[in-house]
Parts: sequence; structure tokens; C-alpha cells
Amino acid sequence: MRTFASGPFESGLNPGRSDSSPGRRLLRYDRGSFICIGTVRMIKKYTLEQFCSRFAYNKQRKLLCDMFIEELALIQSQCEKWRVLVFGSYITRRKNPNDIDVLLSLIPNVECVYSVITRGLRQKHPRCVDVHYYKTQHYIKDADGLLKHFNNNPINELQGVFIKKAVEITGI
Repeated sequence: MRTFASGPFESGLNPGRSDSSPGRRLLRYDRGSFICIGTVRMIKKYTLEQFCSRFAYNKQRKLLCDMFIEELALIQSQCEKWRVLVFGSYITRRKNPNDIDVLLSLIPNVECVYSVITRGLRQKHPRCVDVHYYKTQHYIKDADGLLKHFNNNPINELQGVFIKKAVEITGI
């Protein structure tokens, strides 16, 4: 399936923005990967096993990946539904990244709703697995919607933070 709209510069849109207004050209391939022409953004999908085999290729990366797996297990115990995106230096092939940046769309378990909203998610490795999420959601955002939400956040825009490439972890 392919979807096309006019180019990003024809409508005066900022090419770094991720909104899906008519001025942006978007290609969607059947595999589920998105490539946005003009915004240089890509989302790839991997299972957790594929992700680890592709990105945990040295000692530092394996250590981070093991912490990420432990963190996912703890987060999963607190959530009814969730979607996981990984972004940042870990997926950009930096040789020795310091952490793994994770973006979540989640709905907490009934038992954990109050604590997740008031205190946040319990984490085991907060320095090595940097988790970003939105506490008040009534539905799970798809990968593209989650990136739009993050990239359109005024705080992130002011700080110049923009996710261009991400990996969605599937099958968890």
C-alpha cells in the first residue's frame, strides 16, 4: 500500500516536523516500515530477538540490551497494553552508546494505575534505559502517532529534540 501527498516545501511546512498535514509526502510499505520523504524519518519493526541480534554486537551494547530486556519485563508487569519504540544513539550504530532511549505508549494495569500516574513507572535501570512515556492515555498510539506526539511537544521543539529514526519492538 502506498500513499502520496504533495511535497513538504510546497505548503510551507517545516520539513523537520512530523505532522501529517497535506503538505508532506508519506510512503508506507506493506512491511509496516514508514519512510517520510522530506522529514528523513524512518520507523522499522523488529521482534525483541531480532532487535538484540542486530544491535547488541559488542560488550557495551549487550550489557545495555540485557538491561533493556529486564526493564521491559518490569514495565510489562505494570501495563495492560503498550507499544515500545527505541530511538537515539543505540539504533544509530554508535559504537558504545551510554544508554537506550525508549518511547512508550501504555495503559497501566488496574492495580498500577494510581502509582503510574502519581509516581511514574517503576524502573530497575533508569540511567541506562531512558524511558519516555505519557501517563494519561485512553488508547495506545500507533508508532507514527507516538512519534508525532513526541516531536510536536513544544518542550522537545524548544530543546531541538526530534526523533528521526526509531525501531518498534513487536511481539512482546
